[in-house]
Amino acid sequence: MCSLLSDRQDIVPYLPLLLPELQAVLTDPIPEVRSTGAKALGRLCAGLGEQQIPQLLPWLLGALCRGGAAVERAGAAQGLAEVLFALGEDKLRAMLPELCDGCRNAAEPMAREGYAMLWVHLPAVYGARFEPFLPDVLPLVLLGLADDMEPVRDASMRAAQAVIAAFRELSAGLLLPELQRGLGHESYRIRQSSAELLGDLMLRLTNKEPMPIPDPLKGEDNAEDSPLATVPVVQQHEMLAALYIARADATIGVKQAAHFVWKTLVANAPKALRTILPNPNPDPNPDPDPNPSPSPNPNPNQGATHHPT
Repeated sequence: MCSLLSDRQDIVPYLPLLLPELQAVLTDPIPEVRSTGAKALGRLCAGLGEQQIPQLLPWLLGALCRGGAAVERAGAAQGLAEVLFALGEDKLRAMLPELCDGCRNAAEPMAREGYAMLWVHLPAVYGARFEPFLPDVLPLVLLGLADDMEPVRDASMRAAQAVIAAFRELSAGLLLPELQRGLGHESYRIRQSSAELLGDLMLRLTNKEPMPIPDPLKGEDNAEDSPLATVPVVQQHEMLAALYIARADATIGVKQAAHFVWKTLVANAPKALRTILPNPNPDPNPDPDPNPSPSPNPNPNQGATHHPT
């Protein structure tokens, strides 16, 4: 609308009529309608600036944490992502501490779900420009995977998948250490989510093909065209070892997820184990000492000379 006007300020008197309608669109049960409404809000902010619509951001933040239907929080999350994108990276950088604090410390599960939904949309809207914010956002996404409430866990899983889809190669370096630690976490929910996300990430990187496993003892290293070229070989081996151990997890969901990922990534299990665990079975019979000390005589009477009486 702003682009059709010779003077964008001409639309300002009509904002009290337009904004309530656009805000209502964000709560529509149809995803396509919510998406269109969110983009319209973003373009309106890009054309007029935040100073002309000062009440919009507080309304979106409030709707993000408000109880009620989940579609309302989903629309608020998508609308907030579009508005922040329209206002520029500096605005997101300024608001990120507040968003992270709300995601980390929100007492109500509806609020935690709303913030988790925000991480679903921000990577998709910002694209490569969201890269500098990943180190702050990823720990919060992984934290949500262990939440007690299933809607929060589901939203956090979608957020992690959105990050993996948008930043395939970059997320490998950032996510692999976190997911590897997650495989050994005390919470079975985090262990299972880490195994599933690890599979999603690795299958995207390898195009659902078995991954090459270089052997440093033979002088092998990552190929230049390898999808894992940015991940050190030692880290790859540690990840596979953690995944192999997770196949024996006490929780059936963790065990099944880890087993599926292992079978997909590893074509030759014995060879892979010899590579990532160079000495899994030490020799039970080591070489004898070349200078053994004399063993004590177990029978003190053995070998003694018997003199007849």
